[in-house]
Amino acid sequence: MRRLSLKRLQITSKMFLLIFLCFESLILLLGYSYHKYSSGLLIESQMNYASQMVQKADRYLEMNMRHIRSSLLTLCADPRFAEPDANEQLRNWLRGNHHSYLPNVSNIHIVSDGSVIASTSLNSWDLFKNSILKERLEGQKELNRVQWIGPYFSSVSGQTLTVAMRFVPVPGKTYEVMMDVDLESLYAELLPVEPSASIGELMILDSERNPVYGRKPYLLYDYRSHSFSMGALDSEFFRNDWLQTPASDRAGNELIVTRGINDFTGWQIVWIMTKNELLKPLDSFLRLSGWLALISLMLSVVISFILSSFVSRPIRQIASSLHEVGNGNLDTEIRMNRMDEIGFLAFQFNHMTRKIRDLIRDLKETEQQKKRSDFQALHLQIKPHFLYNTLNTISMMGRQGRTDRVDKLISALTNQLHYTLDLSPAPVTFLEELKAAENYADLMKERYPGAFELSLDIDPLTFNQKLPKFILQPLLENAIFHGLAPGQREGTLFIGACMNENSWEILIEDDGTGMSENTLRQLKVDIKTPMSERSGGKHIGLANVHERLQLMFGSDFQLEIGSEEGIGTRITLRLPLTLLDERMLSK
Repeated sequence: MRRLSLKRLQITSKMFLLIFLCFESLILLLGYSYHKYSSGLLIESQMNYASQMVQKADRYLEMNMRHIRSSLLTLCADPRFAEPDANEQLRNWLRGNHHSYLPNVSNIHIVSDGSVIASTSLNSWDLFKNSILKERLEGQKELNRVQWIGPYFSSVSGQTLTVAMRFVPVPGKTYEVMMDVDLESLYAELLPVEPSASIGELMILDSERNPVYGRKPYLLYDYRSHSFSMGALDSEFFRNDWLQTPASDRAGNELIVTRGINDFTGWQIVWIMTKNELLKPLDSFLRLSGWLALISLMLSVVISFILSSFVSRPIRQIASSLHEVGNGNLDTEIRMNRMDEIGFLAFQFNHMTRKIRDLIRDLKETEQQKKRSDFQALHLQIKPHFLYNTLNTISMMGRQGRTDRVDKLISALTNQLHYTLDLSPAPVTFLEELKAAENYADLMKERYPGAFELSLDIDPLTFNQKLPKFILQPLLENAIFHGLAPGQREGTLFIGACMNENSWEILIEDDGTGMSENTLRQLKVDIKTPMSERSGGKHIGLANVHERLQLMFGSDFQLEIGSEEGIGTRITLRLPLTLLDERMLSK
């Protein structure tokens, strides 16, 4: 079949196809060969340079550490330690800053009987606040032995490594001399003199593969704990015996890792290069190849447009229209005045998109009608519950003969009913809902005098935020009836609101009786049970609030309940800042 279809092509199409394939193949082959050869040569040279650099850094590290150790031994042998006024002489000597000839040593400390008697640091009083240094010094009882402590963070010398030795110059007098190595300056000395000559990052690990010093992304420094941690590579990678190896970091970048292990300290000096960075000098050639490929492609497009526009253009138009429909643009139509098979395909495509539009429109209208009906049913469902409780309060006051209270309650109920009996399901502002909640709280304070006080802390920026009507009252009702009223003392009913970056919050809190863990767990299950599936009347208010917020906001809202028995209950509503579709709700 392929041979037969190829025979049907016109000679111009065959020539175009042959020239295009040969020209593009030649450019791609030359570009690939040159890039592969150049990249291999460049990577090899950088790998050799990395090996030399690591060896040089290793030699410098060993020479530096040996020099510091020798300087420590020389200082400990100083005859001033045996003098009667040794402490004063040592202070004068260090005060003259004579340690500056020691490379990469930040401070020298001389300790006797657990106290610093001389130091080059003005903050030497803070020396033993570091637990690592203190424990190592207290654990070292052997005399005339050099020990290396760290690396660790010292408030005196920063990120440091301490070399120390304890000795007795004269009977009855014990000294400890410590030198703090400046790891930051040591790290800078190990870096290449000309950073442009090699692309990479230097990292220093100790003998246990723990970070000593380095930079992002391979070592991460935590300013709170003053310590380094592994970043883009895992410490287990450095367990095996190798000197140079390819690797991949956690982000999938290809790396070339070179290391040397220092015989004196046991530390690992690691140089990490990213292949993408190494091959950047070849970008200019890639751009040239891209331009050549683009020019050949443009010539091919022009020829193909001339030779095949009669067939390929309508097919591309149909394919583009299908892509638009796939992205959700159902208003796409193919305008084509043809009577052949392609024209028939375009006609059927237009007919199909019209049918899909009609079906989606009918489905949206059905869903919106169902949503409006569900909302109105839920809105009406809660009103008898509220009216029953309020009239019960008025009846109780009437039986007690408190006519002045009855008059006040009826006035408050009139204001509340003016708000709640409005059957419009349109959302209201938080300010309107808050005023209705205050009216309700006044009614409940009359019913339960001395049971609670209302406290408000409202961010004014929340006043104009929209939410479904009649959300706060059921929450206040639960707090009063189940938390504050059963208590034996006057409690506090708190309402708070605040704005966040992408949401706003409402907080209803009481310091009433609270509830047990089992009751709280069951309550969280009950309020998420749809009203249509409920068999009893328990937790109607909370369940109604949850379901109406879910109808309005879908999964963009959160209702959180926390409670402790004898402490109180807290309900938090977290709502999105997006405006509700008021036009849909008002239909």
